[in-house]
Amino acid sequence: MLWAFSAALSFTIVNAMISEITGTVGPLVLLYNCSGSLVAGLGYNLFKAYQNYKQNGVFWSNQNIVIKGKLKVRHLLAFVVYCCLLVAARGLVYLTIYFATAADVNVGVITTIWSVDPVFLAIVDYLVFG
Repeated sequence: MLWAFSAALSFTIVNAMISEITGTVGPLVLLYNCSGSLVAGLGYNLFKAYQNYKQNGVFWSNQNIVIKGKLKVRHLLAFVVYCCLLVAARGLVYLTIYFATAADVNVGVITTIWSVDPVFLAIVDYLVFG
């Protein structure tokens, strides 16, 4: 119960912050928010590279893109496609919040629609695939 309440509270606070930023910056909120992801990702990869250095003597973060000194094009392509999909999804979320703020619609309504969407998808999957 405590975890569910904490998650709901965190989700509400983050949506309120994104709504405020989106209302001010507009669709460029994606660039505004990417700095946090970059810093967290850089910190994580530097930590993993340091761990690898202590174990194997090589300062490198293994992302399965370069294996045994050879570039795995398929892994690199999958990584690039994943990054593009993630940026597109986040961009659509921020754009939706931007339009909701511009239309004077409560952002809670938009997040509620997003929350109910998986239920409808499960129902459609059941009806289509049995």
